[in-house]
Amino acid sequence: MNEYEAFVAAIRAHPDEDTPRLALADWLQENGDETRAEFVRAQVALGAAQPDEAFRQRWKEHTDRWRAELPKLSRVTWGAMLRGFVDSVVTTPAAFVEHAAAIARAAPVTAVTFYSPPGFANLAAVPEMADVHTIRFSFRQQLTDSQLCPVLGSPYCPRLRALDVGQQLLTARSMLALADCPRMDELSELKVDHNRIQDDGLRALARSPHLTGLRKLVAFNNALTDGGVAAVAASATLAGLTQLKLGGAIGAAGVRALADSPHLTRLRSLELVDYAAGAEGARALAASANLWQLEALALSGRADREGAIGAAGARALADSPHLRLRALTLFRMAIGDTGARALAASPNMSRLRLLHLGGNDLTNAAAAALAGSPHLNALPPGGLRVDGNALTNDGLQALRERFERA
Repeated sequence: MNEYEAFVAAIRAHPDEDTPRLALADWLQENGDETRAEFVRAQVALGAAQPDEAFRQRWKEHTDRWRAELPKLSRVTWGAMLRGFVDSVVTTPAAFVEHAAAIARAAPVTAVTFYSPPGFANLAAVPEMADVHTIRFSFRQQLTDSQLCPVLGSPYCPRLRALDVGQQLLTARSMLALADCPRMDELSELKVDHNRIQDDGLRALARSPHLTGLRKLVAFNNALTDGGVAAVAASATLAGLTQLKLGGAIGAAGVRALADSPHLTRLRSLELVDYAAGAEGARALAASANLWQLEALALSGRADREGAIGAAGARALADSPHLRLRALTLFRMAIGDTGARALAASPNMSRLRLLHLGGNDLTNAAAAALAGSPHLNALPPGGLRVDGNALTNDGLQALRERFERA
């Protein structure tokens, strides 16, 4: 290990700290690379914030050259630079097994996107996996329990902060392995949508003593029922959630469990897909004092509109003494013109930056109510969506004149 690699190893061991990065910047300056040292310091000062276009243009020629100087490794694509150094790679499990040591020597990589599944279980024997904080997959419907579980049970299991295993073939077995893994104590974001985990998988996550840091959970399209939703609502482990997206055969009982939960008081975004809880579910959400921090609510209904909230549910949300939303999506919720009028007439809608009313059988009467609302002044251009309704050009024109474009 040369001196540069020793600095990279120090950054890899303490990825959140600025000190080892700035120490390497000092070393670069002392060894004649003042431009790279300045860049490292500038990106460290930015932190996790995205650089603006002027910053990117200023440094593009240099960053392209520095990335080109990284080792040419078969089936490994180096990612963008974050806080002074390349932070991610796109690769295959087999290539990561082969090149993990070389990757670790060259850059403090903490995020890996895999684009094929064969050999994923072999990562359980790779020590460098322990430094990975984020795992994503660009392939779909291929990852299985037998591939993921060995990695979760490995002594080199990553101390993950973000895991996206959406649209795969996972069952409750993988969720149980995840829930039982003590190295998941820093996991903040978990996406397991479009799998086969069912209620038992959700219960396993809810019971885990290791997932107290979870802030975002996306688990729709998993054949969930009210029982699985109730387990989430009753979980003290998941009390830190700020974003929750669920879906399935969830009825009024499941929605009531969420609304009544004493643990989900930090939620800022709640999205329910294939919503089927009717007006009763909407009333429960509207009456919940526990959801006082909620800023975004999205209810997406079934194609047949069965279990939609209807006009009564829209009125309940509009009249809620607790909800002060910035974003409201009611997609295929059969609210009709009456529901749209209730929303337009509500002063509780005055903070909305997004109002999505697609697929609600709205006519020009709804358009007139929305266009004439004294409470929707915070909606920016493009903030109102009314696609999939029965509006004519006259109704659409009225909305354009009020909201610039609809």
